[in-house]
Amino acid sequence: MNKRTLPPKLSSDAIITYKDAIRKMEHISDYDQEVIILITVNSDNRIIGEHLISIGTMDEALLDYRILLNRIISDKASGFIIGHNHVNGVSFFSYDDFMSAARLKYISIIMGLDFMDELLFANGRSPACMSQRHPKFWNRNFYVNFEENIKKYIPKIKG
Repeated sequence: MNKRTLPPKLSSDAIITYKDAIRKMEHISDYDQEVIILITVNSDNRIIGEHLISIGTMDEALLDYRILLNRIISDKASGFIIGHNHVNGVSFFSYDDFMSAARLKYISIIMGLDFMDELLFANGRSPACMSQRHPKFWNRNFYVNFEENIKKYIPKIKG
């Protein structure tokens, strides 16, 4: 007998702009440890799930891509947005934040997912949105570079 599962129940809430996501995630700015949270959405940007992905130390939270992707796939999501906090109040994205975002952009391309944005909440400061604060990085066409890099290593096959 085949096991059948129903799609997750959808929330009536939607993430249309980054401000919608900020409202859903802003509670993490008060945490005394760094955390990473994930919101998954369907193709209409209605929220499917909200997940705590990582609880870290006062200095860092590790992002395990397997856990993050498991939640996205389990929710049958077509898009997602992540948020994390900086306990020390630093309101700019770190090198590690950019590296994680770049990796997630590549993964999203491969899996056909919409990585909507990454948000940063610093204790006592206004939230930062990567797509707004760093549009050159965020809007960079990672797919073109991805394909160019692959083409360098795959021999051309004559047909």
